[in-house]
Formats: sequence, C-alpha cells, structure tokens
Amino acid sequence: MATAPVVRFMFCALMALASAACVRSMEGAGTSPPAAPAAEQQDVEVGPHAGAPQQGEAPDAPAAVNPWAEPARQVLLPHCGRCHDGAQPGSLARARAVYDLSEEIWYARITPQQYEGMLGRVRARDAIPDADKAVIERFVGCARDGECAGLLNSPD
Repeated sequence: MATAPVVRFMFCALMALASAACVRSMEGAGTSPPAAPAAEQQDVEVGPHAGAPQQGEAPDAPAAVNPWAEPARQVLLPHCGRCHDGAQPGSLARARAVYDLSEEIWYARITPQQYEGMLGRVRARDAIPDADKAVIERFVGCARDGECAGLLNSPD
C-alpha cells in the first residue's frame, strides 16, 4: 500500500522536471508573450500612412477606429457573411483569414490589395444597392487611405 504514494510522488516529480525543461527550452527559443489586443493599445496613429504595412503585408491592427466599420459590416453580412462570418457554420477558413465579420475589429488583417478586391466584388454585385456600395467605398477610403476626417454624411 505504501507504493501508491511513492508512485504518485515520482509521477509528480517527473512532470515538474519536464515542465521546467520545457520552460527553459522556450526561453532560449526567442519566444515572447503575445501582443496585447488592438483594443488595449493606447497610442493610435492617424493618417493615410500611419501604421501602414509594407507592400502586400497585412497590418498588425487598423491605424484608427473607422466610423464606417459597423455600417460596412451590416452591408457585407448578407452578401459576404456565408464565407466571412465565423459565426456561420459553413464559413471558410481562408475567407476568415482575410476578414471575419464576427470579430470586433473585423478588418484588422485586410491588406491594401484585399481592399481593392473587396471594392471590386461589391461594385460587381447588382444585389447591393448603390447607397450600400457607397458605405463600403467610404469604409475602404478610411481604412486603407486614412480618409476618415471630414467625410460627408458620416454614419454618426
């Protein structure tokens, strides 16, 4: 009967050693804690090139809060949500990798080239009313080009 506590002690000691070895190997591997979510960042740059990614590279986080983001989400959900809404069971991982309408800042990973693709698709859809296409145009102008200030007919 005395062997059960000994076995349990040996198992716990072995697990502690394995954990310590794992931590030590990670320290030398250059790992770092994940960055804070964009919502927690205090300093936000504003302007057409603020925080701009290098050519073809997705931004780490949007340069500023886009006043057109929520209206644009509402326009895109019925037309693009089947693939780009993580809350939908049939959504596509590769589409959500570009943008996921279920995320708070759903446009955080979109590159300038992908904004062009979004505009092209929206412009080509006859089912999207012209007023809704204008919302997407304003959203992209703000997100990609930093043309957020002084927008006429802002959503607020």
